[in-house]
Amino acid sequence: MGYRVEVFDRAKKRVGEIDTWISLDFTVRWCAEGIWQLLIKDGTPQADLIEKGGGVAIWQEGVSEPLLSGQVDQYQKYWTKVQHTGPGSLYISGKCHNRLAYSRLAFPEPASPIPRQYAGRSTRAVASGAGSAIWSELSSALGPSALPDRRILGLNVGTDPQSGGKVTDSLRYDVIGTKLEEWCKARDLGYRFIYNADSQEVDLKVYAPRDLSREIRFSPELGNLREYIYTLTGPRITRVVVACQGEGSARYIWQLIDSASESEWGTSYEQFVDRRDVPLKTSPTGAPELVTTTGSDGFEDIGQNPSGADWTPLVIAARKTLTGAETAAQKADETHDKAKGPYNQAVNALEDAQGAVTRAKKRLADADTAAEKAAAQKALDEAETDLGKATTAHTKAKGDFDTSKAALTEATSNLTAAKNALKAALTAAKPVAVEHYLSVIREAAEAALKEGEKSGNFQVYPIDTDYCQFGRDYFVGDKVTVAVDGTEYVDIVREVSINVDEAGKTNEVSPKIGQQGSGEPLNLYKTVSELQKKLRRLEARM
Repeated sequence: MGYRVEVFDRAKKRVGEIDTWISLDFTVRWCAEGIWQLLIKDGTPQADLIEKGGGVAIWQEGVSEPLLSGQVDQYQKYWTKVQHTGPGSLYISGKCHNRLAYSRLAFPEPASPIPRQYAGRSTRAVASGAGSAIWSELSSALGPSALPDRRILGLNVGTDPQSGGKVTDSLRYDVIGTKLEEWCKARDLGYRFIYNADSQEVDLKVYAPRDLSREIRFSPELGNLREYIYTLTGPRITRVVVACQGEGSARYIWQLIDSASESEWGTSYEQFVDRRDVPLKTSPTGAPELVTTTGSDGFEDIGQNPSGADWTPLVIAARKTLTGAETAAQKADETHDKAKGPYNQAVNALEDAQGAVTRAKKRLADADTAAEKAAAQKALDEAETDLGKATTAHTKAKGDFDTSKAALTEATSNLTAAKNALKAALTAAKPVAVEHYLSVIREAAEAALKEGEKSGNFQVYPIDTDYCQFGRDYFVGDKVTVAVDGTEYVDIVREVSINVDEAGKTNEVSPKIGQQGSGEPLNLYKTVSELQKKLRRLEARM
């Protein structure tokens, strides 16, 4: 199986081919940045082909498109007096074209430059099929829909593939490549940027990985498995003690035990987890109790749920009722205050009118002459008329005053009832809050147990054969099967590393299946445990 390396310039135009090298190493990764490195003699025409901004496309014999293509990002001169003599050697290396996705951030407003981002959304929601989400994000960040200074020369993103499961996410200056890893991982979808030798552009390809678990199998019996190692490791933590708020004996303590692992491995290990951020304390009966404070308004502060809302609909409704009652009470108080002035004035006016009538009557009684009596009578008539007016005004003012007072009394009563209802609702909501925080400390305990749980590591090292070759028969993202000791394990090919010698022949092809080598090894305890059991049964029969 041979390989060849084509070279293109910064405009993506093909400028030649490198057919002589000292070594070629490259790694193809599924939905991630692959890498390549070429070691060639310096001072040769082929060494001069690769320029800054240019790159390479690595082809495999019998495969219709490059396995990997990418731009150069590093030159390293290498000279020794023993092997790399004369002009020395040149290491030329770079990342694959998937790096383009990692070169852009997901702007909240893709159509706006950075100085105008403030005028738009703070975050951008994504809710579409994974294929459409990938295409749209890349098109708007570096394709034809991108701002002019963000577009990549010679890039073809094609049309919306409209494939894959639904993506629901939010974006705010995230690295797009990192986001695409997440979207593809959970939705059986892949993407890659690859050089197109015909159009001399870089094409975006969004594709569904194939399920080749029946066709592509690795096992010692088939001769395409160089080595495998499986390891069972006992638990490092089997008991987790979580401590919440409170002091001394009032501090709430809770324990979670992995009884199955203790029984299997015959050992136990304890770990303490401090969660003073969880507002639980121990009640006098030993049960968990919510830690609360009472504010100046007389209400208990029982906190809020993870969404920042009150714990129950009853509390929400009670707060709404209280707000209405407070508004009504304030309005009633203001109305009553307004009624006090006219009422007091009417009372004073009535008292003055009554006094005037009394004085007028006395004057009439004291009058001696007819003229005095006529004048006194006239004054009395006027005083009684004024008294009638004052009485009418007093009656109206008193009615308004009594009405506003009754309204204030009712509003005050309603306010008191609303306050009591809120207090009752807060009390009733405490168990809901307690249940939530109990789930929080359970999650904390489970996370600690997970970190120290028993583990099974399964490492496999496939090789290429005439009957099963990477690139020709399977590719990164495809599902394959590993069969060892009577147990089959199916997972996707995450990456493949290839070393090619100076003759263009393969020295080594090293696929990594599943989480192997990813930095996040999958815990295959059950699978590895089954391997061990089957091996023991086989040894027993032998």
